[in-house]
Amino acid sequence: MRVSGWFLWIFCALSLAVNAGVKNAGWLVSSNNETRELKPNKAGTVQTEIKFPGSALIYCRKNRRTMRAKLKDFQSKLLSIEVKIDSKSNEPVNGNFFVKDKDGYWFQSRKTLNITPGEWTQVGVRLPAAYRDLSPIGHYATWDSLFAVSIHTIGLSLYGSKKRDFTISCRNPELTGTRKQPQLEIIDLKVPDTCERYQMLQGTFGLSREYFNPFDPEEIQIDVEAEAPDGSHKIWPAFFTRNYNRKQHFTREINTPTGKPYWAFRFTPAQTGKHKLRLLITDNSTKKQVKLTSPWREITVKPSKRKGFVRVHDKRYMAHESGEFFYPVGMNIHTNIDLRSENSFKFGHLADRGVYDYMDYFDAMSANGMNACEVWMASWTFALEWTSEIAGYYGMGRYNLANASRLDFVLDYAAQKGINIFLVLDNHGKLSAHSDQEWVHCPLNKKTPFAVADGGMLDKPNEYFTNETAIKYTKVRNRYIAARWGAYTNIMGIELWSEEDLITDFKETYNDDRAVKWQKIIIDDFKKNSFGKQLMTTHFCSTYNRNFEYSKIQSQPEIDIVVGDAYRSTRIPFHEHLSVHGNAMTWFNKPVLITEFGGTSQGSDASRVVGDIHCALWASMLKNQAGAPFLWWHDFIHRNNHYRHYKGYSKFIRDINPLNRNFVSRDLKVVTDSQLKNPAIYATYMSGTEKFAEYHHDWYANLPTMRTKLALGAIKFNSILDPESPKALFQCYSMGNASEVYGWIFFSPLVYDYPGYDEKLQKFKHLNLILDYPLAGNYEMEFFDTITGKPIEKVPVSATQKSHKIAVKLPPFCIDLAFKLRRKF
Repeated sequence: MRVSGWFLWIFCALSLAVNAGVKNAGWLVSSNNETRELKPNKAGTVQTEIKFPGSALIYCRKNRRTMRAKLKDFQSKLLSIEVKIDSKSNEPVNGNFFVKDKDGYWFQSRKTLNITPGEWTQVGVRLPAAYRDLSPIGHYATWDSLFAVSIHTIGLSLYGSKKRDFTISCRNPELTGTRKQPQLEIIDLKVPDTCERYQMLQGTFGLSREYFNPFDPEEIQIDVEAEAPDGSHKIWPAFFTRNYNRKQHFTREINTPTGKPYWAFRFTPAQTGKHKLRLLITDNSTKKQVKLTSPWREITVKPSKRKGFVRVHDKRYMAHESGEFFYPVGMNIHTNIDLRSENSFKFGHLADRGVYDYMDYFDAMSANGMNACEVWMASWTFALEWTSEIAGYYGMGRYNLANASRLDFVLDYAAQKGINIFLVLDNHGKLSAHSDQEWVHCPLNKKTPFAVADGGMLDKPNEYFTNETAIKYTKVRNRYIAARWGAYTNIMGIELWSEEDLITDFKETYNDDRAVKWQKIIIDDFKKNSFGKQLMTTHFCSTYNRNFEYSKIQSQPEIDIVVGDAYRSTRIPFHEHLSVHGNAMTWFNKPVLITEFGGTSQGSDASRVVGDIHCALWASMLKNQAGAPFLWWHDFIHRNNHYRHYKGYSKFIRDINPLNRNFVSRDLKVVTDSQLKNPAIYATYMSGTEKFAEYHHDWYANLPTMRTKLALGAIKFNSILDPESPKALFQCYSMGNASEVYGWIFFSPLVYDYPGYDEKLQKFKHLNLILDYPLAGNYEMEFFDTITGKPIEKVPVSATQKSHKIAVKLPPFCIDLAFKLRRKF
């Protein structure tokens, strides 16, 4: 948009004034590139001299720290100030009345003011949007109730091209009159006539009334009722929103509001056939409650191949509503840029490109077979509520619609790329005064500098779980989240908290069951307001032990899937950690998903993080995981193109479906030719009693050479290969039954400390896999490269009777390989 010179000057001048360190309240004047504070006299009048040609602003503004929307102000009709011009000339002074919200969005009177010198004149604007008294400057948003309740600055923008000096006096900024609500009517209801099964449909409409807080269902509650072809009914909320123009300016993402706000609803039908929809409106904005119901609108839902929502299939796996097996393979994109990652891996500072970074991630993920990631609604990403100290936020109870629009974009783009989102509603820092602490800025905290503006009400973080006002705010916010995003089938799950146990004094609220009860209340309420199909959970830090420590929460039937961290000492290979994790977590009898891991919580050596990525993928399905663990260090993957691990694994599992197969997970033995031929060695090997030197005699002599070649020092080897506690260098994890077996064979030191991709490695030969399954019949065994996912070799396997311990010759390999064994019918 092109802005005329004087408008641009005014806009920039006021922006400078706001950021010029002037006291955050009172009257100011900006003229000739200078901003000065004006002190009122005893009568409350300010006065200053103005010199033209040029332009000037004289304005008053509220204290940002105590500025909180008030119903009484909203109910006023007229906003005005009194002004007087003293001049030698009787010519009027031209200008406009303007208002500005706390974030700098400027509106000014459509009509030009002509202020005649000599007497006090009241100038102002009518606030109801229907009067159209205010026009946007520098943006395209229409004046509305959201701006009306967040007015920070009011004043006069004066200009003149002739040489002239005059004195201007201002006083008595005030709100007067009473805003009258018109008769309640639905305006321009738009609903598509058709859609496909499991396709999200959006309807939009307007109302004839404006509301003090359109996000508060106690003031205005709008629900949508649907009647399905089978006669069943579902009711869920509509939501208030507005559109934004989004662009990338150099490396920055810029979002600008446009047009007028409106109401919308989203609907994802699970049945084909004729559906009926209608709006149910309850308006409490006046003394007399008004209820309004729209006529039924009919929608025809056609069949489709869409998969629907992700659901729990059994105690181990997930599946889509269509019945298709779903195995998430992804990473944790908690933020598009991660300062800790920049430091841990010495990337240097990365530019924050907002949603454009997510686009790059999703493009790369989709191209490499990844289908899932975790996204956070944190203060630095897509939160709806945060301290009004920060642009776009308004404290408790009023929502950041720019962030809501951004999250829409990210979810829509993810859906296009086949990416399913685990959506995190809150992170522990919000209520933590000791870990990643954001409590000092939290809008719930009544001791922050902006507590009045934010509506803070808590003395201590853990009061959040019992304070009635805090619980109400959470429910209302979650109602909005459910209304806006509950119909997205690619939101695979909703995580109430990330690392909830790191909330300050959380243990206290857990031990007396306050936090336990809170989870049930909040999850039940969320499901009531959504379609009730997205998986619900919460998350605890560190290792799987924390899930047992807080088992009263994780065992609740309301928790659909158990998630958590898998950080650990990097002396422990991740495949071993995952093996213990998978076995332990079966206690919950629910699907288990690791949503954070990667060395310690501060990272690790790059080669070990790559080893973690590789091990997490190939061991996960074989070790009772409902999905491949999500690496925390997403930019480590992205910047170093470690996507190749995901591509190979995703290719491999594409045709694997463990649903209803009664697979058993087993660790299989890998032996050398000499061990296989020597009955004594083979017998002791199978019993697990052989000595380290005896078992490894074929390879032990080569280890010093390999250490030199691979730059693996003795300390690294000794940390995982302790002669006093012998471990097999070659291992195999597998799962299967009498008809099919899938497995991963690996050389433990190299998947622990993964070599560079261009490293020249010697191939391991003369190895055999012992298939310890009750096989009978003819099978085909196919081996795969774990990086490319491409087949290497096929061999026939025959078992004349149900016999365990069938030996199969392995093809030569450098680090690891995978296999599929399937019966031939």
